[in-house]
Amino acid sequence: GGGKLRGYGCRVRVTSQEGPPLIMQYLVIGNAATGTLFVMFFETPEPEWEWAWTIAEPLLTLFVLGDDA
Repeated sequence: GGGKLRGYGCRVRVTSQEGPPLIMQYLVIGNAATGTLFVMFFETPEPEWEWAWTIAEPLLTLFVLGDDA
């Protein structure tokens, strides 16, 4: 079973001596039937994450891809 689309996501924290840590959310969706790969990501400084995620989460979770994507 299963459709043509397969997706994977991860959240990473990157530190630097130049500023506050960054939080990065990645989402990758592939369609083997069409050979298409979608890569979406969002990043923000860690101190702003909670506020910024209220904006980013709908963008990364509520989009729609058709089977021909």
